Amino acid sequence: KTHSSTSSSVASIVDPHPLKKLGECCLARFFRDDYRLIKAMLPKHGFENFTEISPLQNVHPLLNSVCSWGSDEQRASCMADLESMIRRRAGFLDNSLGSCKNV
Repeated sequence: KTHSSTSSSVASIVDPHPLKKLGECCLARFFRDDYRLIKAMLPKHGFENFTEISPLQNVHPLLNSVCSWGSDEQRASCMADLESMIRRRAGFLDNSLGSCKNV
């Protein structure tokens, strides 16, 4: 038998409050090298528009084939996921905008 509070506790879970833009910017900049690593995983051709993020240099060549497994649909989905991660945070990583307070 499960504990009586199990079903009620699941129902009472509240979604966390989303970060304000300032917090999202600070977090993105803290993880800047992670986004640079993701950019290094994307093929060079077709992803030049993310100029706010320079790819991490001297990464293992295996990272260039991170989305080379599976069917065509799975490869496309993998690339779309990586691109989405970059696209969501690219504006926060643009240092030309100044500090996160200005973003």
